[in-house]
Amino acid sequence: MGLVARGSIIPISDDTYDIVVAPESEVWFSAGSDGPNHEYREWEGYDGGVYFDGGTSNTWGLQLGTQTTVVDLYVYYDYTPQDYSIGGTVLREDSTPVPGGVDLEVSSSQQTLTQHTDTGNFSFSGVDGGVAVTVTPSAQGYAFTPASLVYNCLDGNHSGEVFVAYSADSYAPRLSFDDVPLEVAEDAHVCFSWTGEDDVSAPGSLQYR
Repeated sequence: MGLVARGSIIPISDDTYDIVVAPESEVWFSAGSDGPNHEYREWEGYDGGVYFDGGTSNTWGLQLGTQTTVVDLYVYYDYTPQDYSIGGTVLREDSTPVPGGVDLEVSSSQQTLTQHTDTGNFSFSGVDGGVAVTVTPSAQGYAFTPASLVYNCLDGNHSGEVFVAYSADSYAPRLSFDDVPLEVAEDAHVCFSWTGEDDVSAPGSLQYR
C-alpha cells in the first residue's frame, strides 16, 4: 500500500511521513494497494487540525495557502485477507526426522496456527495474507536453521521451505590429557580434564575406561 506524492511512493503504516513543500504549492496524491489483501476505501485531510476535505476518489490534490503549516492526510483501507498455504520440511542434517517430532507455529496479528510433525513434513493452509507472518519450529534439545521464517507481507503460497534441526549442545565437550604414563603398569594413572556444556542430555556421571 502507498501514497504517490510528487513522484515518490510513500508506504502506508503506523509511522508518520513528512513532505516539505513551499507555501502556495499545489500537491497531488494518489492512493492504492500493491496486493490483493487490501482495498482502498477513502481519505480525509486536516489543515492545522481542522477538517478540510475527503472522499473516496483515489486521486486528489490540494492548494496550500500562504499560512499553511501542517496538513494531515489519512488514508483508509479495507483488509480483505486471502488464504494462502505454507509448507516444507524440518529434518536433521542427515535428512532424518527429529526423534519425538517437531512443533511448528504460524503466527501473525490475525491468527495463530499450530502443527506437530513426526515425519518432518509440514503444511499449513488457510493462512491469512496481507500481514507479517512468522513460522517457527521447536523441539526439545534441538535448534533450527533458520530459527524462523518471516514473510513481511504474505501475498502468495510458499512450498518447499526448509528447516534444518541441529543438536542444541551449546558448547561441544573437550577432553584433554594432562598426564599419560609411558607404559602400562599396575600402578599407572592418567590425569585428564573435561570441559564443556550440554543443554540436551540429562545430568549424569562421566564414565570412562
